[in-house]
Amino acid sequence: MIKVLIVEDDIISAKILAIMLKKQNYHVSTSQSAKEALKLLQTTSFDIVLTDWMMPEMDGMELVRQVRATISPCPIIIMSTAITSVHAKSHVLKAGADDYLTKPYKNEEVIKCIETHLQRRQAENKPVTLTQTMPKVMKQILPPFFGVPLVAGSGGLAAYVEIFRNIPNNIKAAFFVVLHAPAFIIQTFAENLQKEVSLPVVMAQNLMEITPSKIYIAPGDYHLFVQNPPLQLKLVDSPPENFVRPSADPLFRSIAEVFGPNALAIILTGLGRDGLSGTNKILQAGGTVLVQDPKTAFSSLLPQNIIKADLMAEVVPLEQLANEIIKNVR
Repeated sequence: MIKVLIVEDDIISAKILAIMLKKQNYHVSTSQSAKEALKLLQTTSFDIVLTDWMMPEMDGMELVRQVRATISPCPIIIMSTAITSVHAKSHVLKAGADDYLTKPYKNEEVIKCIETHLQRRQAENKPVTLTQTMPKVMKQILPPFFGVPLVAGSGGLAAYVEIFRNIPNNIKAAFFVVLHAPAFIIQTFAENLQKEVSLPVVMAQNLMEITPSKIYIAPGDYHLFVQNPPLQLKLVDSPPENFVRPSADPLFRSIAEVFGPNALAIILTGLGRDGLSGTNKILQAGGTVLVQDPKTAFSSLLPQNIIKADLMAEVVPLEQLANEIIKNVR
C-alpha cells in the first residue's frame, strides 16, 4: 500500500485531505509540524510527502531541503501553497520539491498529481533495454563544431550557472539545454542565466539556424531536436518522454545523428532517467558522455542511473565539468 505523509498545521485541512486520500486506498499519516515530520521520516519510510509551505518554527521549504539532504531513498515531495506567484513556485522547485499544488485545490488535482509521480517512479524502477541500432550519421556533412546537449532537473539551475560561467565565449561548440521544469521557470531561467554568463543565451525557436558559441534553451512543453541539412533546430510538441517535456532523449538522439563523434553529452543533477537511451545513441555514434559526480549533485538519481547502466561515461565533479568540456572540444 502506498504510504502518504501529510504535513499540515491546520488540523481541519489535514483531516479533509486525509479522508480523501484514504478513500483512494492510500495509507495516510499526518503531522502538524515540519520538525515532527522530519523525525518521523527518519524512522518510517513513506512514498509521498504532501507538505504545506507556511508553518511555524520550520516551514515547508526547509522541510523539503532537509528531506532531500538526509532521507534516502527520498520520497516524492509535493508542496501545497496558497501563494500563486511565479517567483514562489520557482522557489518551491529550486528547494527540491517534485511538484506543487496551489490552494484551494480540487480533489481530482491532488489525485492526478500523486498518480502521475507514482507512475513515473514505477517506470524508473523497471529495467531498461538499450538498443544496439547504430544512428545514421552523415559523416560527410558533420558540422565543423561540437554539439553539446545537457540535461538537468532538480538543482539544475545552479549547475548550469556553474558550468557556463566558466566556458569561453569563443568555444567551437553549440550548447543545447534541457531543464526539467515548467515553461514559466524555463523562461525565467534563460533570462537569469544570461546575466551570469558571457555566451549568448537563446530560447530555441523552430527552424532557427544553429551556430557555435551559443546556448540554446529548450522551451517548456516542446521537445528540442537538431537537424541537418540545413543545420537548424526543430521544436515538436509530441507526447512527453520519460514523463517530461522537454526531454533529453529526443534531443540526444538527434545530436547523435547530426554531430556523430563531435557530440558531447552532459548529464547533470536531477531525478529519473531521462537521457539514458539518448546517451547510448551518442556513444554508439562515437561521441563522448560526461556525467556529474552524484556526490556533487543536488539530486543524484539522474547521474546515478547513467552510471548504473554501465554506459562508457566519465564521472566528473560539478566544479570540473567546464574544464572537461573545454578539453574535449579542443
